[in-house]
Amino acid sequence: MKVLTIAGKSLRIFFRDRMALFWTFAFPLLLITIFSLAFSGQDSIDIKVLAVQQDNSPTASAYLDALDSILTLERVEDVADAEAQVLDGEVVAAVIIPPGFSSGEESARLVYDESRGEFANTVVQIVDGVTRGFFGLQTPLEVESVHGAYKRWNPAQQYVPGMGIMMVLMIGGIAVSSRIINERKAGTFKRNLLAPIGKLSFSGGEILCGFLVGSMQVLVFFGVGVFVFGLEIVGSILLVALISALVILLGVGLGLLISAFTRSQEAASGATQAFVFPASALAGLWFPIDIMPGFMQSIAKVFPTYHAMNAYQDVIVRGKGLLEIAPSLAAVAGFVLVFFALGLLLFKWEA
Repeated sequence: MKVLTIAGKSLRIFFRDRMALFWTFAFPLLLITIFSLAFSGQDSIDIKVLAVQQDNSPTASAYLDALDSILTLERVEDVADAEAQVLDGEVVAAVIIPPGFSSGEESARLVYDESRGEFANTVVQIVDGVTRGFFGLQTPLEVESVHGAYKRWNPAQQYVPGMGIMMVLMIGGIAVSSRIINERKAGTFKRNLLAPIGKLSFSGGEILCGFLVGSMQVLVFFGVGVFVFGLEIVGSILLVALISALVILLGVGLGLLISAFTRSQEAASGATQAFVFPASALAGLWFPIDIMPGFMQSIAKVFPTYHAMNAYQDVIVRGKGLLEIAPSLAAVAGFVLVFFALGLLLFKWEA
């Protein structure tokens, strides 16, 4: 009976803890939902491939319809435009149907960016398989590889910035919020208010501390990526530093904001993870966003992590400049301003 009594008491304590309930039941279900939607079985694979149809015959149209049943074809009019988008890294491949396709005088062309690795190989295999199923063994298809935006793709180009963003936000959110909560509980804030330090000075010191820790994180992550995993940064290192600075400020701002709503370190940690994990999974930090369904790719754009990852990829992989990544930088900076404005406005000096 004592065992049952103790078990019952522990269960009552457990079910009164809302954060424990969240991490035990709600959060795993949230991740299951995200991954189930991201990799849900569909009749088509949501990989965008361009299609240029210069032969308007029923045969050509039926062939493209067969490809469209597996891939997601986007029709464009100009061959040069399609090839330019493949080279620029906007799409992984383009299918071109020349004027003499239906008469047998010319074969279809598949132009793909081989530097996209396994992702590109998957597209080639799909197109080749559909073509063989449609025409038989004599496939009227010429496959042409190009080196596009991904100059020398390797997994580090995905996972160094992706995991870097996630961990900078995670550590920034938890560390900053926990320090503020501890100071508040210990009554240090009250003593600081009586001293000539001032609120702005104290807040500035916490922000600076969080920024320095985040900077050390970024240096370690990218240093290991470059020297251990062979990460090649095609674009400007200064732009990588600028993006990193915004990501670090985003993490500090997140911690500042969370400290205004939570009263314990455990709650702050839970709240941070509740934001960071979904924002990482949905925004393409864990796996390339290209493999996710279209509606989830649209949802991803509401997260600052999506825009930060897009900026990193544009610089590291595609070698783009400041003006080209300005929209992504502006989106991240907007989130930074919102987090800091709300965090400072709602800041509590007493427990």
